[in-house]
Amino acid sequence: MAKHPTSKAIVFVDSSVLLAASLSSTGSAADLITYAEKGEITLCISQVVLDEVERNLQLKAPQGMPRFRLMRDQLSSALAAPSQDLIEEVARVVEPKDASIVAGAIAVQAEYIVSYDRRHLVDRTAEIEAAFGIPVLTPADLLLTVGLPKIEH
Repeated sequence: MAKHPTSKAIVFVDSSVLLAASLSSTGSAADLITYAEKGEITLCISQVVLDEVERNLQLKAPQGMPRFRLMRDQLSSALAAPSQDLIEEVARVVEPKDASIVAGAIAVQAEYIVSYDRRHLVDRTAEIEAAFGIPVLTPADLLLTVGLPKIEH
């Protein structure tokens, strides 16, 4: 059941979503950032996510750095800091390299995790939701779930 857009969803985004939004001002990832800027959803990230995005952009797509810096400055007030114990607990269920993503979402009490990582996260949403109570959706699926329309550019 879709939420009413006025009830602000708390969403943890992983690096794949920030990378996509850094490289394009259109699409579902960019729409998430726009809705967060408007205060219609709350986006949360962790320092691990920020570091990974910055490292990947510098190595592979430096043209995305200016847009990423703007997003980073807006999102840095919502940094999750999961404990190492929590990350280790999550790593029993989730691929160890992605455990900090799920642990970050737990730490900020996110209602959703948003990712483009199908293999390790999106396609394992049933298992992750059963273990931790947080579904993993793509940006487009999240927009549908919370009742926010795709932004026409």
